[in-house]
Amino acid sequence: MLASNSSNISLFNPWLELFCSIERRQSSRFSAKASTSFEPFLIISQIVYIVIDYKPEMVNYKSTQKITVTLLNMVTKMLQDDKTLEDVKIRSMNCELNPLTRADGSALFAQGGTCVMASMLGPVEVKLQNLKIDKAYVECIYRPKAGLPTIRDKMREAVIKDTCEAALLTALHPRTMISVQLQELDDRGGLDACAINAACLALVIGGVPMKFTVAAVHCIIDKDGQLILDPDQYQAKDNRASFTFVFDSLERDLVTVHSMGCFKMAHFNDAHLMCRAASGLIFDFYRKIMTKFHNKTLTGEKDNSESMEE
Repeated sequence: MLASNSSNISLFNPWLELFCSIERRQSSRFSAKASTSFEPFLIISQIVYIVIDYKPEMVNYKSTQKITVTLLNMVTKMLQDDKTLEDVKIRSMNCELNPLTRADGSALFAQGGTCVMASMLGPVEVKLQNLKIDKAYVECIYRPKAGLPTIRDKMREAVIKDTCEAALLTALHPRTMISVQLQELDDRGGLDACAINAACLALVIGGVPMKFTVAAVHCIIDKDGQLILDPDQYQAKDNRASFTFVFDSLERDLVTVHSMGCFKMAHFNDAHLMCRAASGLIFDFYRKIMTKFHNKTLTGEKDNSESMEE
């Protein structure tokens, strides 16, 4: 597929030599990421060869130079952004596993000042109107801190339900129900993300089969147009737009996005990259808390709860 016409390559040799020199310079510039930074430039060179093979009419110095330099600038910016995303930080996390004795799995998850209690039951018997013959029915009930659920609470409930259903292997338990219940304890910003993370931990502790675990990250665009990752309630007060991204644990692919407000596509892409990088911190927290929990269980200690601050 990448084999090139010799006559076309001879026309393009001067530019290929120039491109290879730029490629080497850019690779040395990002020497800390040598193994990962060189690959995008190789991909660009392969794209150039494909253009030579299948689009001979485009093979001239100026047009191909413009295309390739544009791609080169995009990859350089991507690597620079990736380099800065290594320093992302979120609020401290704290979790207690199995605080409830009458649930199959439960978790008390706090991120900063936001705290949510999640529990799950299942697979259990399902009502006839909710019965599905090919998979389990997933129920989600969200309760606010005080009063009756509002329309926004019902929307939050629907988002959490869809996210849990995407993560669960519901086909293994047809004609049953898996119930997830969440109780808001305190809201100091990022409530949606905190609730999804609490629900995920409750499902993991409950032992139901899952395709992957999920990590939710919240960020906003403030009134000055700046992105703020995992803001508290004071930072989020006058936001222009807010995002909650949910990623899976396999390839960090996007599972759910919930956004509010007005924003440009460039802001959305920047928020996506920032939250994707921050999701690694949450997955690391999951691993640490579950390792401590299972190690404590293997030693025979009676207390099934565990808490850890990251």
